[in-house]
Amino acid sequence: MLLMNSFLLVSLASNTDPLKLDGLRVNLPVKDHRPTSDDETFSLYSLRFHSIEFFGDYSRDFPLRATLAGDPISLDFYEDFDQVKAIFTMLHAMGIRGILYRPFSSLSENIEFMEYWNLSAEKVSPMDLNGTYWVDLPYTIGYEGREAWRSFFIKFMRLLFDAGVDGVEFDGGEGCYSWGSFDPETMGKFNEYLASKYSIEELRKRFGIDDIKSFNFTQYLRDRGYHKYEQWTETGQLLANPADAPAKDPDPHVRALWEEWDKFKKLMVIELYKILWENVKQWEQETGREFYVSTRVGLWPLDLPILPYVDGVNWEYCWFSAPAFGDRPDIIGYPNRTASTDFR
Repeated sequence: MLLMNSFLLVSLASNTDPLKLDGLRVNLPVKDHRPTSDDETFSLYSLRFHSIEFFGDYSRDFPLRATLAGDPISLDFYEDFDQVKAIFTMLHAMGIRGILYRPFSSLSENIEFMEYWNLSAEKVSPMDLNGTYWVDLPYTIGYEGREAWRSFFIKFMRLLFDAGVDGVEFDGGEGCYSWGSFDPETMGKFNEYLASKYSIEELRKRFGIDDIKSFNFTQYLRDRGYHKYEQWTETGQLLANPADAPAKDPDPHVRALWEEWDKFKKLMVIELYKILWENVKQWEQETGREFYVSTRVGLWPLDLPILPYVDGVNWEYCWFSAPAFGDRPDIIGYPNRTASTDFR
C-alpha cells in the first residue's frame, strides 16, 4: 500500500486560459511550470523531472520498516492528472495501490487551489455571525453543508478516481463542525431541519418560534449579542463565533435551540460522507474498481454516525505528546504509540 501525500506547491502563471471541465471551471496556465533552481519553494513532482525511488538511503536510517510507503506528489490542478495517471498505471502494474492524503475541508494543501478552480467564498465557504465569509488556508475552504461545495467535492473526487487513485484518507474529517456556518443557505436548511422534527406547537413551546418560515437563527443570535464573541482560527483570523456560550444561556429556549444546532452541524458532516459514499458505490459498479475512503474524524462524543459511510477510520491518538503541566507528568506519545492503557 502506498500512501501519497500531495503537499508540494505549484506556481501559477498570471496569464491563464479558462476551461470548462465536466462542470468545473479552471484556469489553465499557459506556460510550463518546470521547477527551477532559483525557486525551490514551488515545484511540481513529475516523472519528467524526478525518478521514483522506493526504500532509498533514508530507509536504512530506521530500525523498523513500515508496510507502507509515502511519496510526495502533486495532484491539485488539471495539468497534474496526466502524469499522475502514468504513475498509478505503473504502481498497479507492480501490484501497489496508492491512497491520497486529503484535507477534508479544502481537498488540497496548495494555497493556489481555491483560485485555480474558481471557488467563490460566498458560494462555498462558512460565514460568521458578522456576515464574513471566511477561508483559512490551506485547510479550510468549504463548508460541508453548502451545496456548491458539495458539488465541487464530488466532482473533484471523481477526477481523482478517474486518474487511477485507489482511495483517499481524509484529515480533519469533522470539517467545520466546531464552527458551523451562519450563511442564509445554511439557515434555510436549519429551518427545514427543525420543521421536519417538530410540529408548529412544539416549535413554539420548545424554542419560542412562532413562524419557522421567517425564523433566522443568525439574527436570533445577533439579537442576543453573540456576534460579540470572538474565536481565533488556526492561521490567526478573528471571527464572530460564540463557541459554546449559547449552551449556557439563562433562556431555556436559547439552550434548546443551540442543542439542535449542534445536532444539525453533525448532520451536515454526515450528509457529505453519505453523498460521497453513494457516488463511490456507483463509480465502483460502473468500472469494477474499488475506491477506499478513510477519515480522521472527530465528532463529539462519538464517531459512530460516520462509520456506515467510510471503509475505515484513523486517528492521531498515539502520536500525541505534551509537556508536564501542574500535577500531570510528561506525555510521550512517539515512539511508544500505544493506547492500551486507556482502552483496557
